[in-house]
Amino acid sequence: MFVAPTPPKVAITPLPPTKDPAFVTPLPSTNIANAALLASQPGDVFVPARWPYAVAHLCEQFNPLVTLFPAVQHYGSCGCWDRGRADSCRNALTHVYCSVSGCPYEGKCGNGLEESPKVFLGLNVRTRQLGVVAAEDIGRRPEKPAYPVCAAINAEGMGGFMRFLNHSCKPAAEFKEVSNRRRKTVVVATTRKIKRGDEVTVDYGGDLWFVCRCMQDGCHHRSIQDEQDP
Repeated sequence: MFVAPTPPKVAITPLPPTKDPAFVTPLPSTNIANAALLASQPGDVFVPARWPYAVAHLCEQFNPLVTLFPAVQHYGSCGCWDRGRADSCRNALTHVYCSVSGCPYEGKCGNGLEESPKVFLGLNVRTRQLGVVAAEDIGRRPEKPAYPVCAAINAEGMGGFMRFLNHSCKPAAEFKEVSNRRRKTVVVATTRKIKRGDEVTVDYGGDLWFVCRCMQDGCHHRSIQDEQDP
């Protein structure tokens, strides 16, 4: 689920793809430069792309194992007077997303769970890689208190826009966990203003399963650009 720019704050570290070390072939040194060219960089141009046929497009919560999470106390309706003000929404301030039963706008608000129309799936003209791109200018969401969360997301065969978010050491958004009673989900919220046409990126964290070549100031792997991927 992709939401911009409102939900509360929690960072999630995606799990790396599983690989058998016995079958991992080291990249030739000549391919290191090619790997750098495939990394998204500021100023890249994107064109609208079709959704991959092998990936089911999820537009709502999906819990096939019917996993039960610890209950989160709900305090009734948030009582909001403006559907776009997550910075003053009582639910948002307590890391609870709005739903039909707890919002004057039945969850159709800035703190609800809906894919944002402000982004689209794009193809990087230079790298030919998919990414999430801003269809219009997106503002920065207000800061909220954070709390630690450990979660794993399997998006191999299905997912929403969030599945295609690429890594950057200077990201434009971050993962957040929000709850409503026994339901939990992860959303993406902007951390700075994003201009139309810019790629929406997140920071996967310091323990990456590849050598980052984002070319940003403060890159996690700025000192090991000549090394191969693990």
